[in-house]
Amino acid sequence: MAAAIFSDLRGIQSFDATGDGSTVSIRWKSWIEEFEAYVDSRGLFIEDGSDTNKAQRKALLSYMAGATVRETFKTLSDTGTNKNYDKAVKVLNDHYVVKTNATYQRHIFRKMSQGEDTIAQFFTKLKKASDGCEYGADLNNQIRNQVVGQCNSDRLRRKLLERGDLLTLNETLKIAATYKTVRKYEIRGTES
Repeated sequence: MAAAIFSDLRGIQSFDATGDGSTVSIRWKSWIEEFEAYVDSRGLFIEDGSDTNKAQRKALLSYMAGATVRETFKTLSDTGTNKNYDKAVKVLNDHYVVKTNATYQRHIFRKMSQGEDTIAQFFTKLKKASDGCEYGADLNNQIRNQVVGQCNSDRLRRKLLERGDLLTLNETLKIAATYKTVRKYEIRGTES
């Protein structure tokens, strides 16, 4: 079985640590997410949380990340034991992920508008752009407010604003989806 696992792993490329800090940061977050999704989807190593499984997962991380990451890891302090996968990931995140400027990220977030996107696509872009804004528990309200304020349709905005303080992000998305469907039928009806 080990040969089958490792032949499947060839599809995951080693991490490319070249480039400016911001680019490397984004690339690292994507790489570690892909690695963990693959390992978890295969049920590899952390089935019972045993020390052996954790050590194997850390070793696989080191192997798959590539020589550059292994060499960098050797220079980092407080990396934990060979059984401490979570500590290894934290240390690597601290090294590769650049601290964001929340004020700048919020500025970028606030400048976003719906454009040619559907509300669902706009929501996805806002969700991604909110990374680094440090909105915390207020994130859903901030996204909801941006959708309401920057959607293309004045009629939809009016419908959303009518809900007042009762309007949640989930309700915003539901109303927008319903509105889109109704508009599609209205347009078809006028073409007949």
